[in-house]
Amino acid sequence: MLRLFTAIAATLLAVSSFGQTIKLTQKKGADDFIVKNGNYVIYFKKSDIIAGIAAIDKTLNTDHSAIAALLKDNKLTLLDLNSVSQSDKAFVELIKSNLGSLLLLKGKAAIFAEKKQLTRILADESPRMVELDGSSRTAILFTEAGNENRIFLGDLSSDIKRE
Repeated sequence: MLRLFTAIAATLLAVSSFGQTIKLTQKKGADDFIVKNGNYVIYFKKSDIIAGIAAIDKTLNTDHSAIAALLKDNKLTLLDLNSVSQSDKAFVELIKSNLGSLLLLKGKAAIFAEKKQLTRILADESPRMVELDGSSRTAILFTEAGNENRIFLGDLSSDIKRE
């Protein structure tokens, strides 16, 4: 199912021309949450993640308070998207579906490629996809400005405000 979604998203993103440049001004902090994805390391402020979780839970009527509690208690500090443990699957799903895209669209991250900090990334959105239950979401591919190297691929529910 994930491979099908990825294939559809990649195809739709190739056709899409809704590229958006996002300016990244955050600096990495000592207590930031780290998401590794290949050669890229993404640093999110824990307070931004917790606020994002609260907004997602309120909007979509979900409950990710257990994940927020783990973040607050520093029991969850790192996530490698290419090597996911069984205990991290729920958080990976949340990061890939809504949370990661929401924070990246707002520029609430510090991203490094090797040791070089990126100051701009590109977000290419697919056309809106409607689910069988009537909800809709948009797949978003985040790439490094100047090349097509994938930093992050996620999606965002149409119900979530991007502000």
